[in-house]
Amino acid sequence: MGKWSCQKVTGRRNVAGSRSTPLGVPNHSALDACKALPKHAFDKIQVVLKLGAGEVESKLPIHLRTVTSCVPDLLIFSDFEETAHGHHLIDALENFSEQYEHDNPDFKIYDSIKQQKASGQRVGKSGDGWKLDKYKFLPMMELTWKTPRQKDWYVFIELDTYVVWDNLLRFLSHLDPEQPLYMGSPVWPAKKPVFGHGGSGLILSRKALGELASYGRKFRDEYSVGNHQFGLDMKGECCGDEVLARVFKDIGITLKGYWPLINGEKVSTLRFGPEQWCEPIITLHHLSDKDVGDLWDWEMKRNSTTPLLFEELYGAIVEPSITPIAYNWTNMSEDDGVNPKPLFDKTLDQCKDACNTDRYCFQYVHHNTTCQLAHHFRLGHSQSPDRDTELTWDSGWNMARIDEFKKASSCGGTAQWSHSNP
Repeated sequence: MGKWSCQKVTGRRNVAGSRSTPLGVPNHSALDACKALPKHAFDKIQVVLKLGAGEVESKLPIHLRTVTSCVPDLLIFSDFEETAHGHHLIDALENFSEQYEHDNPDFKIYDSIKQQKASGQRVGKSGDGWKLDKYKFLPMMELTWKTPRQKDWYVFIELDTYVVWDNLLRFLSHLDPEQPLYMGSPVWPAKKPVFGHGGSGLILSRKALGELASYGRKFRDEYSVGNHQFGLDMKGECCGDEVLARVFKDIGITLKGYWPLINGEKVSTLRFGPEQWCEPIITLHHLSDKDVGDLWDWEMKRNSTTPLLFEELYGAIVEPSITPIAYNWTNMSEDDGVNPKPLFDKTLDQCKDACNTDRYCFQYVHHNTTCQLAHHFRLGHSQSPDRDTELTWDSGWNMARIDEFKKASSCGGTAQWSHSNP
């Protein structure tokens, strides 16, 4: 059984494999990563990492040893200014206008962080820390633009974002930084502009970020970077990434969505199939520290002369963990408008037969007497029986059909660089 969180699923128990190193600790150094990248790879790219003060000790170290280990001039924005792990962390809220803090319950945690730091206490991760996140997005953009060395591209990520740098460099090499490009994994909210999901990573061209910063200067007579939130009352807003899209729309810039290249899933929840196979992976999201360390180690061992595609990730990591049937497991087959409607009054065997009959079905999940088929395949995760009824979740895969798809859809190392949508 592998070391991945997507461990092989057989029978009714999942047993973790042994490791020679602690979970999440990479076996390969930053030097390994940097050697695999072109010389001066980041000369024209500014990488920006956003986090909270409560994550500095718990989550930042593994990121610095892996994903951002060979990134020079890394900008890190937090909600408290400090030096940690050899990096200067910028307080994105430092210049915030007092009108936003006054009578704003979201800022109680901000005051609490300052008090804890002043008394020498370690700031632990708080459930309220996320309340400050939405306030950081717009000031972070302005403060990034204010840095002395302007770059062609600005890549904004978070601590649970994984970046395949080689694929990102290949992707950007075909784009023009003098075009106002705002790129990410699209989210389609009702009656609001499509926005790029922040955790999946956002990519801005020099032109786009410059126009955003220029627009910000209009919101105060005495302009100060990061103090105005572009005239918006953020207290009533949901999310900073959603608001960012609205501000961009005000200046005529709309999102170019590059899903599945820029992706909001982790390895165990990625969907594989016709729409996610020969496409290259630029980012993943929701990775645990262990996921990051293990994926990093694997990536350091692979042949980096060709882009990393979904096909390769599946074959190397996911496929060895899949068996025809897994009990107490959900492979996340779902009624999503693409898959067939659920079938009712079915046994597990009848569910399997239904998948075999549907020529597009790759997998299924059975719960109680409900059967859900899926026209894609993914690993998923363990799922305990329902607490009240003890009804189980059991999953199956049509291994022969998956093998047929693999043979018929071989990419031959050629990447399909998707067009933007929207």
